[in-house]
Amino acid sequence: MMQKEVLRKLILKQRNALDAHSRELKSLAIAKNVLSLDFVSTAKTICTYVTKGSEVDTKQLIPELFKRGKTVLVPVVVKETLALSELRSLDELVEGAFDVPEPKQEHLRPVIPSAADVIIVPGVAFDSHGRRIGYGKGYYDRLLKSLSEETTIVGMAYDVQVVERLPSDDHDAPMQYIVTETAIIQCRR
Repeated sequence: MMQKEVLRKLILKQRNALDAHSRELKSLAIAKNVLSLDFVSTAKTICTYVTKGSEVDTKQLIPELFKRGKTVLVPVVVKETLALSELRSLDELVEGAFDVPEPKQEHLRPVIPSAADVIIVPGVAFDSHGRRIGYGKGYYDRLLKSLSEETTIVGMAYDVQVVERLPSDDHDAPMQYIVTETAIIQCRR
């Protein structure tokens, strides 16, 4: 099995090779698949990441969640952890840590992680067992450990990011679902 760092570079190269138009179309299909999930429909509070670089774009998903009356939470880097803040408009965002858009200081509305019914997680690679490789800093793994057991954890990825099997460590938090442009994968434990 390939080491995480080798896999990370390989999958990022493949993801970055997708042209902007393809990423946009695939991101729309992924957003549609996420919105079709029953637990997303019934959720009151949904945490989602804000897109950086070639990640699955959440800029169509977030306004749709607003339209559906959801409370939308987004991560904010605070030292070595991710805190959550309620977002009320994409206009509240400014480039934050690691070039990831975050709410401007005056729009920070802290919310405890256990308030999220669903959390949508970015990643570099995923497998059908719910394993995930991120960017290697462990921010999401630490955040996911602080969620309620009732929170549904969803990884969003392009098909090209889903591999047969990933290595995992004890501190890696597993996904319950992975949503791509062509599939909704309920992860096997």
